[in-house]
Amino acid sequence: MTARISPLLCIATALALGVSSPASAGVLNLRWNECWGDGGVQNRVFACDRNTGAEVLVASFVPAFDFPQMNGDEFVVDFATASIPLAEWWWFLDAGNCRQNSLGLVSDPPASAVACADWDEGQAGGLFAGFTFNVFLPSAGRITGLHWMADGLSAPVLAGHEYHAFTLTLNHQKTVGSGACGGCTLGACIGFKAFRMTSPDPNVDQVLTLGRFNLGGDDSMVTWQGGAGVAVPAPDGLSCPAATPARYSTWGAVKSLYR
Repeated sequence: MTARISPLLCIATALALGVSSPASAGVLNLRWNECWGDGGVQNRVFACDRNTGAEVLVASFVPAFDFPQMNGDEFVVDFATASIPLAEWWWFLDAGNCRQNSLGLVSDPPASAVACADWDEGQAGGLFAGFTFNVFLPSAGRITGLHWMADGLSAPVLAGHEYHAFTLTLNHQKTVGSGACGGCTLGACIGFKAFRMTSPDPNVDQVLTLGRFNLGGDDSMVTWQGGAGVAVPAPDGLSCPAATPARYSTWGAVKSLYR
């Protein structure tokens, strides 16, 4: 299988796509256990008392306009913990990180999904592109990833319909006992920050992004252990960041969110 999109997703260096912006706005959703439309919950509380089992975080999207030939996507998830630096329980993927093997990516929707469709009908692959520390403050991290379909394949997605984007699984390994990674009991906030939909034409993409963190509940943000104690720097200065409603934008415009 040959990827049709970049193998490395990095907002700080992404180029503007130059695609015109329609008036309608798309939506990014993030919920525990189920898709937003299937009643997924915004907060997850875990006793941090075992190393077995896992948490399931489901992301979905509603296109801003009909996109007849979607063949892949790239995504960004930002999170922060009530600690400085980022709590070790949230250190994933990279060699040497405390819970290197505790984060997984699933490209198919939950088996119980009804409201969110599988946009690629099981034909896309998936992989992580990166994990980054200190993306907008010392207690924050970022997960980036992508999916793509094989050459010659694409699928239509329709405005106003919820589609499954990806599912993250966080297992409980190294939560207690010898070698445990600290910070499981701390509050955390997690936001589905940006989503890029690609097509066979490299000049035709659709991008949903979130603005700077603002106070208030939002469908693109979830909390862990209630999110207590999480703060972001000025000018925001809030006690648990929630993202503003999604909007359509060029991919390059996402860069301005982190300046």
